[in-house]
Amino acid sequence: INGTEIAAMFKNNVVCNLPWTVAKRLNLFPKVKYFEFQHTPGYIFKYNTNYENIKKIVLQSAQHIQKFKLEFTLSVQEMASTLVKFLLNFQPKKIIVFLSTVKEVQLFCQSFQYDNYQLLQAHYQIEQRQLQNNLQIFNLQQNTILITVGMATEGFDLPDVDCVLMGRQTDSERLFVQQMGRCLRKSDTKNIVYVLDMCANLRQRWIRLQEQESNQSVQQQVLEFWDVHGVE
Repeated sequence: INGTEIAAMFKNNVVCNLPWTVAKRLNLFPKVKYFEFQHTPGYIFKYNTNYENIKKIVLQSAQHIQKFKLEFTLSVQEMASTLVKFLLNFQPKKIIVFLSTVKEVQLFCQSFQYDNYQLLQAHYQIEQRQLQNNLQIFNLQQNTILITVGMATEGFDLPDVDCVLMGRQTDSERLFVQQMGRCLRKSDTKNIVYVLDMCANLRQRWIRLQEQESNQSVQQQVLEFWDVHGVE
């Protein structure tokens, strides 16, 4: 097989398996606003404050990342009410909510009070026909929220998703990237995407990387990450 045949096979598209950090440097993602919905003793985020203060301190030494560890996260009920407030201000069209258990999914649905958005569950306890129907509705309609445990983290490609809520704590870099990545596909239907971190995943990520990689590597990743907006 020659190059011409390969080009024809892929319709002149080139597929590259790049680390997401490299893809970000190449501007392959839409504009991202990353929101963090916690505060930590001694360091209180104000709304729309970015990570500039943290970046300055981490530039001195990556060891300082430990100072910014968050001590608590939001309850499921608080996540639901906080999402409603966010929707009133920003109006994303398709949201995926990641939680830890099916029980949390059900509690989130009970606590969510906003009729402008349709809630759709996706997890293993739902009958297969209903699950497929929920996914189809989410795919075709606007103002929909898909609430899941892990079903939409991998092998799920929907370019129109413009908001992800992280309500599931993880120490896995792969899972962190998969959750965040559900809204990072470029699409003509969206100019900006939102990542709502309600369980300290980003802070925990910096601490995890600081334990695994060199100070220089961690500093570089903190500096290159999107601006982070804090909400206390």
